[in-house]
Amino acid sequence: MTDQEIRGVWIGLSGYILWGLSPIFWKALNQVEAMDIVSWRVICTFVFVAACNLLLRLTRRGKVTPLPFLRNKLSMLGGGLIGLNWGMFVWAVESERVVEASLGYFMNPLMNVFLGVVFLGEALRKAQWLAVTFAAAGVLWLTISLNAFPWVSLTLAISFALYGLIRKVAPASPLEGLKVETSVLLIPAVAFLLLRGNASENLTSDTATVIDRKSTRLNSSHRCISYAVFCLKKK
Repeated sequence: MTDQEIRGVWIGLSGYILWGLSPIFWKALNQVEAMDIVSWRVICTFVFVAACNLLLRLTRRGKVTPLPFLRNKLSMLGGGLIGLNWGMFVWAVESERVVEASLGYFMNPLMNVFLGVVFLGEALRKAQWLAVTFAAAGVLWLTISLNAFPWVSLTLAISFALYGLIRKVAPASPLEGLKVETSVLLIPAVAFLLLRGNASENLTSDTATVIDRKSTRLNSSHRCISYAVFCLKKK
Protein backbone atom coordinates (compact mmCIF):
# COMPACT_ATOMS: atom_id res chain seq x y z
CA MET A 1 0.00 0.00 0.00
CA THR A 2 1.15 3.53 -0.71
CA ASP A 3 1.57 6.13 2.03
CA GLN A 4 -1.58 7.86 0.84
CA GLU A 5 -3.58 4.62 1.05
CA ILE A 6 -2.25 3.86 4.54
CA ARG A 7 -3.12 7.38 5.65
CA GLY A 8 -6.58 6.96 4.19
CA VAL A 9 -7.10 3.70 6.09
CA TRP A 10 -6.15 5.28 9.42
CA ILE A 11 -8.26 8.38 8.81
CA GLY A 12 -11.24 6.22 7.86
CA LEU A 13 -10.70 3.93 10.86
CA SER A 14 -10.45 6.86 13.28
CA GLY A 15 -13.63 8.36 11.82
CA TYR A 16 -15.58 5.13 12.24
CA ILE A 17 -14.29 4.66 15.82
CA LEU A 18 -15.35 8.16 16.81
CA TRP A 19 -18.68 7.74 15.02
CA GLY A 20 -19.17 4.38 16.74
CA LEU A 21 -18.67 6.00 20.14
CA SER A 22 -20.99 8.91 19.37
CA PRO A 23 -24.20 7.09 20.47
CA ILE A 24 -22.84 7.31 24.03
CA PHE A 25 -22.77 11.08 23.62
CA TRP A 26 -26.21 11.38 22.03
CA LYS A 27 -27.75 9.03 24.60
CA ALA A 28 -26.33 11.18 27.39
CA LEU A 29 -28.36 14.05 25.90
CA ASN A 30 -31.67 12.18 26.06
CA GLN A 31 -33.28 15.08 27.95
CA VAL A 32 -32.73 17.25 24.86
CA GLU A 33 -34.96 16.56 21.86
CA ALA A 34 -33.34 15.18 18.70
CA MET A 35 -34.24 18.16 16.50
CA ASP A 36 -32.86 20.57 19.10
CA ILE A 37 -29.55 18.66 19.08
CA VAL A 38 -29.36 18.64 15.28
CA SER A 39 -30.22 22.36 15.09
CA TRP A 40 -27.55 23.30 17.60
CA ARG A 41 -25.10 20.98 15.86
CA VAL A 42 -25.67 22.80 12.57
CA ILE A 43 -25.27 26.23 14.18
CA CYS A 44 -22.09 25.29 16.06
CA THR A 45 -20.60 23.61 12.97
CA PHE A 46 -21.32 26.71 10.90
CA VAL A 47 -19.59 28.94 13.46
CA PHE A 48 -16.60 26.56 13.65
CA VAL A 49 -16.23 26.37 9.85
CA ALA A 50 -16.54 30.17 9.56
CA ALA A 51 -13.75 30.54 12.14
CA CYS A 52 -11.55 28.07 10.21
CA ASN A 53 -12.12 29.95 6.97
CA LEU A 54 -11.25 33.23 8.66
CA LEU A 55 -8.07 31.72 10.07
CA LEU A 56 -7.08 30.44 6.64
CA ARG A 57 -7.65 33.88 5.10
CA LEU A 58 -5.43 35.45 7.75
CA THR A 59 -2.62 32.89 7.56
CA ARG A 60 -2.44 32.22 3.81
CA ARG A 61 -0.61 34.67 1.63
CA GLY A 62 -2.95 34.28 -1.30
CA LYS A 63 -6.67 34.78 -1.28
CA VAL A 64 -9.05 31.95 -0.45
CA THR A 65 -11.47 32.31 -3.35
CA PRO A 66 -14.86 30.68 -2.77
CA LEU A 67 -16.46 28.79 -5.65
CA PRO A 68 -19.23 30.50 -7.62
CA PHE A 69 -22.74 29.80 -6.32
CA LEU A 70 -23.76 27.61 -9.26
CA ARG A 71 -20.74 25.34 -8.80
CA ASN A 72 -21.83 24.70 -5.20
CA LYS A 73 -25.12 23.06 -6.21
CA LEU A 74 -23.83 19.58 -5.40
CA SER A 75 -22.61 20.69 -1.98
CA MET A 76 -26.01 22.24 -1.31
CA LEU A 77 -27.64 18.90 -2.09
CA GLY A 78 -25.08 17.25 0.16
CA GLY A 79 -26.16 19.58 2.97
CA GLY A 80 -29.72 18.28 2.73
CA LEU A 81 -28.53 14.67 2.78
CA ILE A 82 -26.21 15.08 5.76
CA GLY A 83 -28.91 16.98 7.64
CA LEU A 84 -31.29 14.06 7.08
CA ASN A 85 -28.60 11.63 8.19
CA TRP A 86 -27.73 13.57 11.35
CA GLY A 87 -31.37 13.94 12.34
CA MET A 88 -32.24 10.30 11.72
CA PHE A 89 -29.20 9.04 13.61
CA VAL A 90 -29.81 11.17 16.71
CA TRP A 91 -33.52 10.32 16.68
CA ALA A 92 -32.75 6.59 16.37
CA VAL A 93 -30.36 6.67 19.33
CA GLU A 94 -32.79 8.59 21.52
CA SER A 95 -35.65 6.29 20.47
CA GLU A 96 -33.85 3.11 21.62
CA ARG A 97 -33.17 2.05 18.01
CA VAL A 98 -29.39 1.88 18.22
CA VAL A 99 -29.30 -1.60 16.65
CA GLU A 100 -31.18 -0.37 13.58
CA ALA A 101 -28.92 2.68 13.35
CA SER A 102 -25.84 0.48 13.64
CA LEU A 103 -27.17 -1.81 10.92
CA GLY A 104 -27.45 1.24 8.68
CA TYR A 105 -23.73 1.87 9.05
CA PHE A 106 -23.02 -1.80 8.31
CA MET A 107 -25.01 -1.34 5.09
CA ASN A 108 -23.23 1.92 4.26
CA PRO A 109 -19.87 0.45 3.07
CA LEU A 110 -21.77 -1.89 0.74
CA MET A 111 -23.67 1.11 -0.62
CA ASN A 112 -20.36 2.92 -1.09
CA VAL A 113 -18.94 -0.03 -3.03
CA PHE A 114 -22.04 -0.13 -5.24
CA LEU A 115 -21.90 3.61 -6.00
CA GLY A 116 -18.14 3.48 -6.58
CA VAL A 117 -18.43 0.65 -9.10
CA VAL A 118 -21.53 1.95 -10.90
CA PHE A 119 -20.95 5.72 -10.94
CA LEU A 120 -17.19 6.13 -10.52
CA GLY A 121 -16.07 3.18 -12.61
CA GLU A 122 -13.94 1.68 -9.87
CA ALA A 123 -12.90 -1.97 -10.25
CA LEU A 124 -12.58 -4.53 -7.46
CA ARG A 125 -10.12 -7.39 -7.32
CA LYS A 126 -11.34 -10.95 -6.79
CA ALA A 127 -10.36 -10.89 -3.13
CA GLN A 128 -12.28 -7.64 -2.66
CA TRP A 129 -15.39 -9.12 -4.29
CA LEU A 130 -15.09 -12.06 -1.91
CA ALA A 131 -14.89 -9.70 1.07
CA VAL A 132 -17.93 -7.77 -0.20
CA THR A 133 -19.86 -11.03 -0.58
CA PHE A 134 -19.13 -12.07 3.01
CA ALA A 135 -20.04 -8.60 4.27
CA ALA A 136 -23.30 -8.61 2.30
CA ALA A 137 -24.18 -12.05 3.70
CA GLY A 138 -23.61 -10.79 7.25
CA VAL A 139 -25.70 -7.67 6.68
CA LEU A 140 -28.48 -9.75 5.13
CA TRP A 141 -28.49 -12.04 8.17
CA LEU A 142 -28.69 -9.09 10.57
CA THR A 143 -31.47 -7.53 8.51
CA ILE A 144 -33.53 -10.73 8.58
CA SER A 145 -32.93 -10.98 12.35
CA LEU A 146 -34.68 -7.65 12.88
CA ASN A 147 -38.02 -9.20 11.90
CA ALA A 148 -39.12 -5.80 10.58
CA PHE A 149 -38.54 -3.61 7.55
CA PRO A 150 -35.27 -1.74 8.29
CA TRP A 151 -36.40 1.70 7.14
CA VAL A 152 -34.19 3.49 9.68
CA SER A 153 -31.14 1.49 8.57
CA LEU A 154 -31.83 2.05 4.87
CA THR A 155 -32.40 5.79 5.36
CA LEU A 156 -29.09 6.17 7.17
CA ALA A 157 -27.17 3.98 4.72
CA ILE A 158 -28.55 5.54 1.54
CA SER A 159 -28.33 9.17 2.71
CA PHE A 160 -24.73 8.77 3.92
CA ALA A 161 -23.65 6.86 0.80
CA LEU A 162 -25.15 9.49 -1.51
CA TYR A 163 -23.54 12.21 0.60
CA GLY A 164 -20.17 10.48 0.20
CA LEU A 165 -20.65 10.25 -3.57
CA ILE A 166 -21.46 13.95 -3.75
CA ARG A 167 -18.42 14.88 -1.67
CA LYS A 168 -16.32 12.78 -4.05
CA VAL A 169 -17.48 14.49 -7.25
CA ALA A 170 -18.25 18.00 -5.97
CA PRO A 171 -15.67 20.64 -6.99
CA ALA A 172 -15.59 22.22 -3.53
CA SER A 173 -12.74 21.45 -1.13
CA PRO A 174 -13.65 19.64 2.13
CA LEU A 175 -13.79 22.85 4.17
CA GLU A 176 -15.54 24.82 1.43
CA GLY A 177 -18.04 22.01 0.97
CA LEU A 178 -18.78 21.82 4.70
CA LYS A 179 -19.30 25.58 4.75
CA VAL A 180 -21.86 25.35 1.95
CA GLU A 181 -23.60 22.38 3.56
CA THR A 182 -23.98 24.06 6.94
CA SER A 183 -25.03 27.31 5.25
CA VAL A 184 -27.89 25.43 3.59
CA LEU A 185 -28.98 24.01 6.95
CA LEU A 186 -28.36 27.13 9.03
CA ILE A 187 -31.58 29.04 8.27
CA PRO A 188 -33.86 26.00 8.81
CA ALA A 189 -32.04 25.22 12.07
CA VAL A 190 -32.40 28.75 13.44
CA ALA A 191 -36.00 28.96 12.18
CA PHE A 192 -36.84 25.71 13.94
CA LEU A 193 -35.48 26.94 17.26
CA LEU A 194 -37.31 30.24 16.87
CA LEU A 195 -40.69 28.97 15.67
CA ARG A 196 -41.26 25.93 17.86
CA GLY A 197 -43.29 26.31 21.01
CA ASN A 198 -40.47 26.71 23.54
CA ALA A 199 -38.21 29.03 21.57
CA SER A 200 -37.39 31.06 24.69
CA GLU A 201 -35.89 27.93 26.28
CA ASN A 202 -34.02 26.79 23.18
CA LEU A 203 -32.33 30.11 22.51
CA THR A 204 -30.94 30.46 26.03
CA SER A 205 -27.67 28.91 27.08
CA ASP A 206 -29.40 26.02 28.89
CA THR A 207 -29.28 23.59 25.96
CA ALA A 208 -25.70 24.52 25.13
CA THR A 209 -24.74 24.10 28.81
CA VAL A 210 -26.23 20.60 28.95
CA ILE A 211 -24.43 19.61 25.75
CA ASP A 212 -21.15 21.08 26.99
CA ARG A 213 -21.41 19.33 30.38
CA LYS A 214 -22.07 15.94 28.80
CA SER A 215 -19.45 16.36 26.10
CA THR A 216 -16.78 17.18 28.70
CA ARG A 217 -17.21 13.72 30.22
CA LEU A 218 -16.75 12.01 26.86
CA ASN A 219 -14.24 14.30 25.22
CA SER A 220 -11.19 12.75 26.91
CA SER A 221 -11.78 9.36 25.27
CA HIS A 222 -12.23 11.00 21.86
CA ARG A 223 -8.96 12.89 22.30
CA CYS A 224 -7.10 9.71 23.28
CA ILE A 225 -8.29 7.89 20.14
CA SER A 226 -7.47 10.86 17.91
CA TYR A 227 -3.99 11.18 19.44
CA ALA A 228 -3.32 7.44 19.06
CA VAL A 229 -4.31 7.54 15.39
CA PHE A 230 -2.13 10.61 14.86
CA CYS A 231 0.89 8.84 16.39
CA LEU A 232 0.33 5.74 14.28
CA LYS A 233 0.15 7.83 11.11
CA LYS A 234 3.37 9.62 12.00
CA LYS A 235 5.33 6.35 12.33
